[in-house]
Amino acid sequence: MEVTAPKKKKTSRKAGAGPVKRVTVPLDDGWSMVTHTSSRNRSGLSDRSNNKITGEKEKRLLAASRPKSIVPGLTVQGLMEEFREFERRWRETSCKRGVEGLLKRRGFKEGDLKEAVCLGVGSFSVDWEHRGRSLWQLVLFLGVVREVSTPAIPLKLFAQEPCFNSIDKAFLRELGFAILNNDAHKHFTPTSFVYSPFLDWFILLPMLRNKDPTLFIGNEILADYSQYTHSLPVEKSIKDYNNTAKKFLRSRKAYALPSFDLHQHAMHGMMIYFKKSEGIDVEVTAIKRAQTHETVTSGTASAEPELEQQ
Repeated sequence: MEVTAPKKKKTSRKAGAGPVKRVTVPLDDGWSMVTHTSSRNRSGLSDRSNNKITGEKEKRLLAASRPKSIVPGLTVQGLMEEFREFERRWRETSCKRGVEGLLKRRGFKEGDLKEAVCLGVGSFSVDWEHRGRSLWQLVLFLGVVREVSTPAIPLKLFAQEPCFNSIDKAFLRELGFAILNNDAHKHFTPTSFVYSPFLDWFILLPMLRNKDPTLFIGNEILADYSQYTHSLPVEKSIKDYNNTAKKFLRSRKAYALPSFDLHQHAMHGMMIYFKKSEGIDVEVTAIKRAQTHETVTSGTASAEPELEQQ
């Protein structure tokens, strides 16, 4: 006699239910929130309204949990002294020599750069583990500013970061910065140096749309973000992001930032983008991860960049 296994009772997904989608939402305070929604929840206006209400509640909860306490006893003067010590240590690094060598090879002329915009570096005074990283990133920014400035036309400095507190702002103003609220993109001009260490691509690319800064230093810009659509804060077409990225890359030469030994994460993976000019090899294709990158040697200003296989 043939024995058959009992048939399993079929279970059906609830009508209208869809796959769960992870959504990363940039918040007003500079942090990102990860939410999960199903396609059914995304299909109706009433559900969207409910999600908006829930999102606002989560924003408030996240803002309340964000580190806010300033390093005990820290003053603007104390922060400035700490920053100057970081600058002293920076002057001894091969990373500094490599960056300056490439900038000199590029050969900025008087009037090529008139303003410099620093985005998303975090707080320099909040008592948390990333404070040192923020200070190193500021050191790099101002090091580049000094290298490309001319005595006749000093660069105007701008900074935008939702996490800045009163000490951060006073500290930056002493360094000559104007503090921006949410309009940094208005200063992205053909005579701008834009500095954006590790700002999320779905925040950065809309700011770069139809902008043409002469110099950009930040996280790598890809030619295709299709595999990262799950990171989009709202259901937008990835085509718009890709078009902005491709347009940006078509007119630029890219170099990997030299390695920096004093902090593992402060500058790792950052790229330097120049607008193409007669002074630099203009044969460049869209930069992608896992492709060959050019990197700056740690030698003198006259050294040619070496090819780095990644």
